[in-house]
Amino acid sequence: MNKRELLAYETDASRLIGKAEKVVFPESIEEVMNTIKKTNIDIIPRGAGTGLVGGCVPNNTLIIDINKMNKLLRLDKIKRNVK
Repeated sequence: MNKRELLAYETDASRLIGKAEKVVFPESIEEVMNTIKKTNIDIIPRGAGTGLVGGCVPNNTLIIDINKMNKLLRLDKIKRNVK
């Protein structure tokens, strides 16, 4: 990913601006876990970037773009979580 492409990940709907170091696009939970194990910088998970409070605005951060993880594997209504 080049610097110009990174610009799209350096802000959200809040219009705050940050600095993304790198963006990864995992397709599975295992890929997310491996990415987390291999990095030593801050990590921000990112969906569509529509947040209004800057929650996904990076600060020299690794962005984990979860858009490719679009399959619902299991819904646990009792524990209230989705996998």
